[in-house]
Amino acid sequence: MVAAVASASGASAAGTATLVSGTVLPHNPPMGGIVRLELQVRNDTSTAWTAADLVHLSWKGADGKSVAEDTRQLGQPVAPAATVPLTLVTLAPAAVGDFSLATELETHGTKLAIGVPTSFHLNGFLFKGRGNGHGLGMSQWGARGRAAGGQDYKKILSTYYTGTRIDARDTSGTVRIALTDDPVDLARPWPRLFGPQAFVAGPLTVDGLPQLQVAASSALGFDANSAGQPTAFIMAADGSRGAPLLISGTLTIRTSGSAGLRTNIMQVMGGDFRSGAEQRRYAGILQIVPKGGATSFWRARKRRPAITFRS
Repeated sequence: MVAAVASASGASAAGTATLVSGTVLPHNPPMGGIVRLELQVRNDTSTAWTAADLVHLSWKGADGKSVAEDTRQLGQPVAPAATVPLTLVTLAPAAVGDFSLATELETHGTKLAIGVPTSFHLNGFLFKGRGNGHGLGMSQWGARGRAAGGQDYKKILSTYYTGTRIDARDTSGTVRIALTDDPVDLARPWPRLFGPQAFVAGPLTVDGLPQLQVAASSALGFDANSAGQPTAFIMAADGSRGAPLLISGTLTIRTSGSAGLRTNIMQVMGGDFRSGAEQRRYAGILQIVPKGGATSFWRARKRRPAITFRS
């Protein structure tokens, strides 16, 4: 069910973040379920909002006590009197009862309410559990059973890892394992859940490209130019872009951050939207490989390249 988000008042007031329109989906989420808000918000203050301003989604119980909060950056600057679209996602509390969800913009040291809190009644059953393994790869008990049945290691491996071949390699040096996502077409309007611009957060460096050294407060952004070629650029905390650099080969990205490389580019499968705290993080290095020939029907139906992310 889709429900409209109520505005705080019928007319815009000075010094507010005015909710022009909005919907919440679903209106009756399950406990611990995903709630998605699509909002149009107008800047009715006298100062511009910055890309680094924070949007807070706050859950409260029937007693008014805070239950949970998701926070993300606004992602783009917004001038006074301008309107910005916001796509926000959060997880409903994993409990039965009445709850409210409030949306606020924190800018210039002040929190501005966006509309009025949305009420939810959560009920039903919530099952939690845990087990061994991740369901991928080779089952150790299965391999043991096959070995007991007379199969050798080549037969066992080929059964669990179809489409592969067994080969010998020198292991005296570094052994690298690549985890590859499907190609991401930069020209397609993929679900931009954590800001309007595809990015990898700093601090980071790119091998062979000192001009793409990114500080902790900035990010490495990606786009396609008018000729359909992939570009990379440094994106400051306020959303401003540095000079774009044409991506002509593989970018090898490294970070000095202890938490690994963080990016907002993700494959959304089955409507499984994640909160800001669950943005993808990659250990080690991240390679971005430009791929040609990807067809996009976005805007002028131009042929645009795609980018494949590897960890």
